[in-house]
Amino acid sequence: MNCLTPSAGESVKLCFVGNSHLAALRGGAKKSSIDEIRSADWFAVGGEMLTIQNGRLEPPPDGRRPVHTNVAGAAEHGLELANYSTVVVSAVGLLAIRNASTSGHPMRRLRLSSWPVGNDLEVASEAVLVERIWNRIVGGSFAKSVRSLVAIFPGKVFIYPTPVASETVLGDAEWDLARWYGGGIRQVMSDYWRCQWLAIQRFVDELGDRAHLVPHPVPGWLDDGFSPTAYSSKDPWHLNKEYGHLALKALADLF
Repeated sequence: MNCLTPSAGESVKLCFVGNSHLAALRGGAKKSSIDEIRSADWFAVGGEMLTIQNGRLEPPPDGRRPVHTNVAGAAEHGLELANYSTVVVSAVGLLAIRNASTSGHPMRRLRLSSWPVGNDLEVASEAVLVERIWNRIVGGSFAKSVRSLVAIFPGKVFIYPTPVASETVLGDAEWDLARWYGGGIRQVMSDYWRCQWLAIQRFVDELGDRAHLVPHPVPGWLDDGFSPTAYSSKDPWHLNKEYGHLALKALADLF
């Protein structure tokens, strides 16, 4: 029996929750072959935190971040998690490595010895880079929200990693990582995504048996360092509904 097959007398209800990366999954859900995915409920909050109180996902208390949901009244009054048998979270990982907003990002503090020397960053081993990424993930508000959700939700929780950024970012002449590493940028980003995967895997493993990590839908993207242009949205750090369709197939394979 798969995890979406109800026991006698039980019904299955799936809910997708998360941040801005949830938009790609919602866009891809219309093409899913799984009824529970097509009929799922959705609750997304832009930014890096979900507010959980008394078994409910609450709208942001400051009112400044919009809630995107297909559940009537949830944007104003929150979402009752007890109504669901399975929750899917998208996405856990570090913030996009943009020039202006990520001065504390591990990729702006460390480099591996195998990378081209294009900066004066501290040279570290892969294990140290994984550890720094893990520390930054678990210290972030979104991961803390996910930990709280798993602690109070009795069903299975499937967790997506942050998607591999689109190669369209290479068209940004001002992106400093590309300027630092030049023709070696694909290998640099491949190493980065692999280290982040190990860090996210550690985080999910620590959540217990009810938490499950959804794999990247195309492992070859990790080798290349970027996802293809065809899967990019207007922002290379967020992918589109075509990616969402592939990502939901990866989820379906776990059912």
